[in-house]
Amino acid sequence: MNPTVQPSTLGQHLQTLAQRPLEIALLVLWTGLIAYFFGFHLAFGPALQESALTHLESAWNSETEYEHAYFIPFIMVGLLWMARKKIASAPLTRQGAKLGLVLLILGILFYIASIRTIQWRVAIGSLTFVLFGSALYGLGWRAAKHFLFPIALFYFAVPVPGLLQGTNLLQLIATKAAYQAGSLFGVDMITAGNNLASATDKWGFDVAEGCSGLRSLMALTLVGAIYAYTTQTKLWKGLILFASTIPLAIIANSLRITTIVIIAEYVDADFAGGVYHDWSGFLFFLACGLAGLILIHRFLEASSHKITARQITRTATPGITE
Repeated sequence: MNPTVQPSTLGQHLQTLAQRPLEIALLVLWTGLIAYFFGFHLAFGPALQESALTHLESAWNSETEYEHAYFIPFIMVGLLWMARKKIASAPLTRQGAKLGLVLLILGILFYIASIRTIQWRVAIGSLTFVLFGSALYGLGWRAAKHFLFPIALFYFAVPVPGLLQGTNLLQLIATKAAYQAGSLFGVDMITAGNNLASATDKWGFDVAEGCSGLRSLMALTLVGAIYAYTTQTKLWKGLILFASTIPLAIIANSLRITTIVIIAEYVDADFAGGVYHDWSGFLFFLACGLAGLILIHRFLEASSHKITARQITRTATPGITE
């Protein structure tokens, strides 16, 4: 009987890579092609003088509310660095290679389509297909699965068309919530659309686009996705954590607007609309957003422990039924 040959790991493969110059040349060539077509090939932007990535970078500005996107490439690298030992110890197999080839071909076709239609978002989307398809085809599923989430995280860096137009609903929610909550604290005020004003003309605020909570919503969904990925092993718990970021961000912003109104009524309107307005967003992001994620995480863990303990008790004690 011949002994079973264990597949080599990626770490072992890299240690002997210097002995395979052709493989090195192909790897460098493929990396160079990806870098050229997505980073240097001018096919988008004004007068078609920008590459897909440079045009994406130009969209990270205050007008799109996507300044946070500058951090995403560093987060992607950080997540891969955290998983480096798992990636290096993963056995190299052909599992998933066919799917990787399909994704790779789809990515190339999407990029060609983006050039023909001058749609830079399609080009950025094709980049994720090319990157993960290359990893899956070359490394196999056991190693490539650690690349899936960091690569998918890049979608958080792509501004969504029409997103700013959707702030009207967030503005209305914050305005109505602040009106109802402020009334509970004895604040006599009137509301019209996105405007909140004292009934005695002491103060007046317009819940503008910048106060809609859109920035907090996008930042918290990004943080929630990373938090769920790094703390959860079960998909359903990760999805609950991620989904909870939306109501948490809305609640945090509504409470922020409410406190601005209360401070304006009982303390000082200039302070409420000035210093407190500028800094309270960050404070409520920490207090309601991040703290809320942690509390939901602990609740999910406690619930899982109770369910596990109940199952163990039923198994150890025959005849017990619920």
